[in-house]
Amino acid sequence: MESLITLFVVTPLTVGLVTIALVNRPFLSRVVGTASFLVTMATAMFLLSRIRSGPDVLVSQMGGWIAPYGISIVFDHLSGLLLAAASLVAVASYIHSFSSIDPNLYVFIVGARAFAGRDTPGDDEAHG
Repeated sequence: MESLITLFVVTPLTVGLVTIALVNRPFLSRVVGTASFLVTMATAMFLLSRIRSGPDVLVSQMGGWIAPYGISIVFDHLSGLLLAAASLVAVASYIHSFSSIDPNLYVFIVGARAFAGRDTPGDDEAHG
């Protein structure tokens, strides 16, 4: 379950690189971008449902290093709600932007997805 938390970091980086490669194919780039936002929102909602009935906090240690030497990513009720809300707003903004912004929105994808990283950092000592 903790490994799903890494999707909040891996998805925007991967999709940003993929959409750069799809610079000459705007429709496919938009499909990939929309899918990335939906995957993040679905993952946040899935993990929220899991922590409701199980542990209160999920912690993933990036690279296997424990805090304070490694990076801890923490998913709790607050970060889950923030991720779900931010993903909902991001997917709505992204779809709305199709009519008004350059089709090569890879910068928007990476920037908007950075909210996932903002909402999940944590200190392992404080959460378990």
